[in-house]
Amino acid sequence: MRKILIIFLAAVALAGCDRQRDLYVISSPLLQIEGDWRLSLGIAEMRDATAMLYKDDGTSGKWLFRQPNTVLAKVSRGEYDVLVFNGLMFDELDTNLDAVFFRNTDRAETFEAVAAPATPNPRLMRSEDEYLASNDMEVFTSAESMIRVDGEQQFSIIYRNGERIAEAGADHVEEELYLAPLARSYRCRVIVHLTNPSNALSAAGSLRGFAGSAFAFSGLPSHFEVTHQLKLNDLTITNSGTREDPDDQEEGTVRTPWFVTFGPPLDMPARRYTFDLTVWLRNGQAMSKEFEVSDEQIGRIIERITEYRSGEPAAPPVIVLEFCMELPENLSGGSVSVDGWGDDELITVPIFRNR
Repeated sequence: MRKILIIFLAAVALAGCDRQRDLYVISSPLLQIEGDWRLSLGIAEMRDATAMLYKDDGTSGKWLFRQPNTVLAKVSRGEYDVLVFNGLMFDELDTNLDAVFFRNTDRAETFEAVAAPATPNPRLMRSEDEYLASNDMEVFTSAESMIRVDGEQQFSIIYRNGERIAEAGADHVEEELYLAPLARSYRCRVIVHLTNPSNALSAAGSLRGFAGSAFAFSGLPSHFEVTHQLKLNDLTITNSGTREDPDDQEEGTVRTPWFVTFGPPLDMPARRYTFDLTVWLRNGQAMSKEFEVSDEQIGRIIERITEYRSGEPAAPPVIVLEFCMELPENLSGGSVSVDGWGDDELITVPIFRNR
C-alpha cells in the first residue's frame, strides 16, 4: 500500500510541472574568411574557391566556398596559417582548374600549384627529360595570412522550455579574416618580327627557362624549369615592300596565341631563357634559330611582377616577348599555297601588290 502511495504522489508531482529543462550544447567557434578576387581576376564574386587552414599543432583542414567570396571554417584555440586560392581542390590531382594540379599540400610552405604536362609537338625537338608545360592553364591566384584564435568552445542554449531559440545557433563567429588573392601565373605571348614573311607557311617554337609551378603561400615561382611549345600564326604584313626601292623589304609579324605561364623565378634573373623558332618555308625547307631572351627583357618582367606583388600596379602584369628573324626572298612560286599542316598551324598570309 505504501509503494502505491509513493508512485501516486510522484505522478501527481510530474503532472503538475509544466516547465521543461533548457537544453544547452557546446558551440564551435568559426573563422569567417572573405576573399576579394578583383585584384587578380577582375571579378567581384568567386564561388569556386578553397580555403586551407594549417594549425600550429600540425593538423590541417580544407573548406570549399559554398557562397560567393565567403567561407566559414570551424576552429579551436591556436595559431593558423590560412591559404585561400581560386579553384575547388577535391584532392591534389582533382581540381576544377584547367591544366593545374597541386602537390605537397600537407604543409603551407610547400603547397605548390603545378602546370599540367602538355602533348609534345612532333615537329619540334626536345630532350628526353624535358617537361612540357600546358599552355591551356587557368590563371592561378592565392592569398595567405596568419591568425590566432583565442576563443574556446562555449555553451549555447538552443532550446528554452522545450522551444527552439531561433536566434541562438550552435556556432558563433570567433574571428574574421579578409584576403585579396594575387595572380601567381600570368598571360603571355611571343611575337616574332619577320622579313619576307609571305615566304612562310607555318611556324612553331619552344620557350625554355620559365617556371612550371608556384608556391601558393609565398606566391613565388619555383625553380622547376619547363618548356612551352607554341604554334605561331596570325601573320600580319606591316610593309609589303616596293620594287622601286630594293632596301624596302617586305615585313610582318607572327605571334603565338595568349597562354598562361608562371613566368621566370624572381630570384634567378641569370638563368638562361631561350626561344627556339622553326619556320617552314614555301619551298619545303625549314629555318631554325635560337633566340636568347635578354637580361633586359627578363629584368623588366621580374620588375613588373615584383611591383604587382607589392600592390602597384593593381592589375596583373602581361608578359610579351619579341624577336626578329629574316627569311629568304624570291622563293619559287606565285601565290602562297597551303599543304597538309592542319588549320591550327597555318599562317594566313595576305598578299599586297603594288600598282
